[in-house]
Amino acid sequence: MEESNNLIDQLEDKLIDHPERAPLQTQTVQATSQEDMYQYDLKERASQILNGNWGLLGGGVSSGGKEDLPMYSFLLSRPILHYSHRDSFGLRLELTEWFVSADLAEFLLLRIEERMDFDNAAKFGFHPSLNLLRASSQVDLLYGHVLAVSQSSSEKDHLARITVHCAKLIQHELLDKVLVLLGNSLLKYIAKPNRYSGKAFGANIHKLTTIVYVLVCVVATSKQKTERLANALLETDLLVIIPRLIESWKQHPTNTIRVRNFFLLLYKLILFEFGDSSHLAAVESLLDENHLLPAACAKSAKELLLCSPLDYFSLKEDLHDKYPLSDMCMHTSIPPGGPLLEAEREEFMAMNSHSKSMTNLLDAPRTNRAHTVMAQLPVQTLHISTPVSPSPTTPSDFMSGGEKVRKIYHVNQGMPLIYPFTPQQPVPQAVLEAKSLLDSTVRQNYAFKQLHKERLAFMKQERGICNGYDEPKSDTTLEALTSLVLSPCDVEKCRRSLARVEKFFSQCLPQFQVLVEVMMSVISCNKPDVNLRDLELEINMELSFLEKFRADVQTSVQVRSALFRKLESLRVKDTTLWAVSGILVMLLKWFKASHILKSFYFGTVLVDSQFFSVFIEFISDSFNNNALQKLDNENTALSSYEILAAQNKLMNPKIRLPQFDFFRFCLGRREAPSHIRLLNSTPVCRMKHQLDDNGERVVHTTEFNHEFCAVLTNLFNVANELLIDNMSQRVIMFNETKPTDLMKIILLNYENDHLQTPILHIFKKLTPYQGRKWRASNMDVISRIYLKLRLSLKDDWLSGKDLESDFNSCYDQEVALRSLLQFYNMREYPEQMRWLGLTLAK
Repeated sequence: MEESNNLIDQLEDKLIDHPERAPLQTQTVQATSQEDMYQYDLKERASQILNGNWGLLGGGVSSGGKEDLPMYSFLLSRPILHYSHRDSFGLRLELTEWFVSADLAEFLLLRIEERMDFDNAAKFGFHPSLNLLRASSQVDLLYGHVLAVSQSSSEKDHLARITVHCAKLIQHELLDKVLVLLGNSLLKYIAKPNRYSGKAFGANIHKLTTIVYVLVCVVATSKQKTERLANALLETDLLVIIPRLIESWKQHPTNTIRVRNFFLLLYKLILFEFGDSSHLAAVESLLDENHLLPAACAKSAKELLLCSPLDYFSLKEDLHDKYPLSDMCMHTSIPPGGPLLEAEREEFMAMNSHSKSMTNLLDAPRTNRAHTVMAQLPVQTLHISTPVSPSPTTPSDFMSGGEKVRKIYHVNQGMPLIYPFTPQQPVPQAVLEAKSLLDSTVRQNYAFKQLHKERLAFMKQERGICNGYDEPKSDTTLEALTSLVLSPCDVEKCRRSLARVEKFFSQCLPQFQVLVEVMMSVISCNKPDVNLRDLELEINMELSFLEKFRADVQTSVQVRSALFRKLESLRVKDTTLWAVSGILVMLLKWFKASHILKSFYFGTVLVDSQFFSVFIEFISDSFNNNALQKLDNENTALSSYEILAAQNKLMNPKIRLPQFDFFRFCLGRREAPSHIRLLNSTPVCRMKHQLDDNGERVVHTTEFNHEFCAVLTNLFNVANELLIDNMSQRVIMFNETKPTDLMKIILLNYENDHLQTPILHIFKKLTPYQGRKWRASNMDVISRIYLKLRLSLKDDWLSGKDLESDFNSCYDQEVALRSLLQFYNMREYPEQMRWLGLTLAK
């Protein structure tokens, strides 16, 4: 097929360049015209569909007897994942994922009466100065009462009793004592980790952590007594203590501290104290409203195409170069509060050719005269009456055996082109209409204004105009935030969230590097180190190898116990990964809402911790892994691509062990299930399909790993946030990991907006740095970008990049960004930066 396409290309080139020689050059293909060859191509493709699997489109037969593809093919049956991204999965699942089998054995010792005298805390004996170095009956009593481990009639009744007990705990002033005791104990461990490393101390810390985790989950779900719990958590500052604890654990690893549980607690505290995704959207709209930005109104109007201030400035410069005699470059018709006023025009330092600032590289306007290609074109000749005709082309050396020369009709757009227009209309009407359209649609967001303000302060310090470290530290007074849309109560919640984010960032700044390193190790360690198909065969009694050979009962029990512990470790890794991915994406988004440079700094820490390579390696292990697939003799009817798309961590069921379920254990249901599924055995081509309105085969997929889908969505959103617009260095770094093939598998095989949107954004940033062959073979991806993502008035991302200039300046861009981040952190948080070894010279 490829040879036939090459033959067609050669024939077209010869017919176009040398029509007089066409009869001599086409004697070998006289019997087949160009239309016949295209028809043959279509028939061959149709025969491949009929003779092969319904799940494939094209492909040959490999040496192993399976149909393989030269590239990744399309699925004729398009699977739609019925997944809705949420920050949490409900109270029952959150409580179940917290406990492991080792915790369930302690519940047998906690069969206590649930009548506790909360009115008399002194009689109960629980106080913040308890000694946790030895076993504490007060902690055990409170632990068992909050979890309601005694017999319940049903799971619904059990959840209701847990909710009631948590409400009593908050009502009778025991909440403050629990938080103070836990916070002080963790601070003692941070100060002297070797002293507080006993087994009793670790057990008491785990029980207190469980109580706090259950309280936060119950209050966040029931939406009751949230103010009381929020004030108590703010006074204890547990959200700040946990990163310090993880840093101490990284330096002195011990089994006393269960870091996995603290990651789960940290994620719930972020959602509770900062806010979830819906609350984050309300905070962003409030900030836009208070800074007179119409972006909030424009988001609701999806049909409105917008233009960024940087693109607007570049286009104005291009128009001024092409029509230098007109005054259309002046900003005279811009609506108030919108784009760029005349006084703000000087903020683009590229306006001044004598300006040499490091921050010029952050938002460099890509004008035509600055494009590298323009320097390679001849200078355009000016004529006062008529345009000069293009110069004659050089005769081709193809006739004498040389290489064929393609004709180029480029015009140097960077040079003025003066036409004798009438004095009444020096600029064409179409250009004037385009200018007015841009004037009315240019928008800037709150992050853009924050970044530009910091650039101005940095340039003052850079040029010695004034001491930039004496600038005001806060550009927004939280008490001044008001809204005509939100209620006063909602506005107060937004203020509290922003203040909490600021406090968390300022106090945890020195711990970010270690915190991110530990989270990267969680992602990199999430690999199936055991074959799931072997576990599935041995765990199920009807397929067990030991049962077939009638092994003794003791050996069988020991083997099954070891296998269940292995499965439980995989389940614990998946749950911890879900919490870590949620922490990363929520921190990036909340830091961005507080200040754009906070998000940039945290993203820089992620980049320095090799997030891109760890992420792509994780995606590869999760999809292209033999440990997640069945044996070859069981997949003989499937092609390698179908196996890759059907048997992975996304399509395989979530690991569930009912005998280790918290609620089932408390209800006394400890019997093992009859059959446990670990692998997906139904490919897309065998699922029940139906035709949609467009006549396409659609498969509605409801059985898949929802938790892993949430992890994928979070990590892709993190990767998209790290790839900053107009910053080429990180795009090149990410492109070196070869991510496009893996992302294309997910994009084309699983239809879901929450999962595909960040992938398409990443593809949009990577596509300009791919070759022409890649673009030609991935037009389906490029088409999806135009169809799915929001368009802008200047969508030239596909072919408008100056790649040579980007490669030359990418490293300098990263240096400029890090210099600006260091300036911001040194001015805003000098005490925290001193812990990192950076101080200001006196």
